[in-house]
Amino acid sequence: MEGGKPITLYVESQEQPCSDNLMYAGMYKYDGVSTWLQVQISDKKDAQFIMVEHGFTGVLILNKQKDNFKGLWISPDAQEQLKVELHQIELSKEMKKFYENKFEVVNHSNNDC
Repeated sequence: MEGGKPITLYVESQEQPCSDNLMYAGMYKYDGVSTWLQVQISDKKDAQFIMVEHGFTGVLILNKQKDNFKGLWISPDAQEQLKVELHQIELSKEMKKFYENKFEVVNHSNNDC
């Protein structure tokens, strides 16, 4: 992210039950600084993504380009905007399980009654 603030973004995908499209869910955090922020994800044909932070504390608008994503983070009042560039990496089975478990905890804490 702009200003040298590295982040980790985790995204899960699954097929929509009524179409050939994918549904996405995810979370991200500023490495070493913050807790995980769950994001609600919408896409436009797997090339453009908008990710709204749980509680609407910010929005990521990203364009996929090969193995990376570029775009902006925008504050809720649109007064602050930061450039974002993320690079996709392959996860080991252990790391994938770690992030799946972490996402389950974050999702549960945000959406459980």
